[in-house]
Amino acid sequence: MELRTLKYFLTVAREENFTRAAELLHITQPTLSRQLMQLEEEVGAQLFNRLSRKITLTQAGLILRRRAEEIVGLVQKTEKEISRLEEENDQLKEEMALPENATNVAKLMELNTKLEENEAALLELYDKWEELSE
Repeated sequence: MELRTLKYFLTVAREENFTRAAELLHITQPTLSRQLMQLEEEVGAQLFNRLSRKITLTQAGLILRRRAEEIVGLVQKTEKEISRLEEENDQLKEEMALPENATNVAKLMELNTKLEENEAALLELYDKWEELSE
């Protein structure tokens, strides 16, 4: 199950229409339909009640929508956390490269420790993010 496909699913669920969802996603409607039929095959259940002009979610679709929202939310949260850590690391690297007082070894050591801690946390978040993306 791919994150992209879950985003497609959530867009169709929100729009209740394949054509409108495809337009919003900037893909063709047949491509979107094919992706979601493959998702239904993958989960082993019908996700949509396809009516003439509107689609609704089945019970399985309702369950998947709730979980897909959680997954997409976690991925977005993880990406923000990683971005924040990278910004902090960049700031720490700048502070270490141009210390106000080059003779202040204690400050350099403190900054180095913070940098190492942030890099370790960043690696841990990146590993979690990779697990979510699989």
